[in-house]
Order: sequence, then C-alpha cells, then structure tokens
Amino acid sequence: MTLRPFLLAGFCATLSAITILSVWSLGPPTGDIPQGDKFKHFIAYGALAFFMAGGRPYLSGLYVVAWCSGYGLFMELVQALTPDREASLADFAADLAGALVGFWVYRWAPPLGGCLKFESNLK
Repeated sequence: MTLRPFLLAGFCATLSAITILSVWSLGPPTGDIPQGDKFKHFIAYGALAFFMAGGRPYLSGLYVVAWCSGYGLFMELVQALTPDREASLADFAADLAGALVGFWVYRWAPPLGGCLKFESNLK
C-alpha cells in the first residue's frame, strides 16, 4: 500500500494551516523562547516540503524546495500588506531552511518500520 494519498492530504492540510495562520493574527506571541516563531516557520515549511515530496515523488528536490520557499516568500509579502502582521527576512530564512530539511528527511530518512514506501526523487 502506498501512502501517497495521505501525504497529499497532509500537504493540503499543512498548506491550509500555513495560509490561515500567516494571514490572521492570533494575538500576542506567547512563550519564553526568544525567536520561537522561527522554529514554527521551520517546522511548518519542513512539513510542507516533506508532504509535497512524498505526495508527488516525481518532482525534483529543487522544485519542491523552490516551490515551498517561494510560497514562504509570498506569505511574507502578504503579511507586509496586512495591518496587524509584519514581514521578516528571518522568517523567510526559516521557511527556506525548513523546506530544505523537510525534503532531505523525506529523501534520506529510512522507512519507519517498513510502513512507509519511499520513492526516489533522484533519477
């Protein structure tokens, strides 16, 4: 059994969550971690790249990372136009780093207990 439909669903859910959370402010940031939002950007775009690569294994790594980080840049530009949000180059850097690591995890991580069927993106 392939997990491709579930990975595509994960991609759609992650993309939707990123879009909603990037546009709507949920109030002041909480927590004691300085620059903790960069970690959230890293995780979100890492998940996006992982699910995109898994759901569409024929896409090259360059395409996956470029698309995910390009979407991150687009969301930063949207935030710059939103009154209660602000764009940040550091957030974009976290998006790019997350996309790189997310694709790397998909491509190079061993299958988890044999339950994931990883398909190579490299030909």
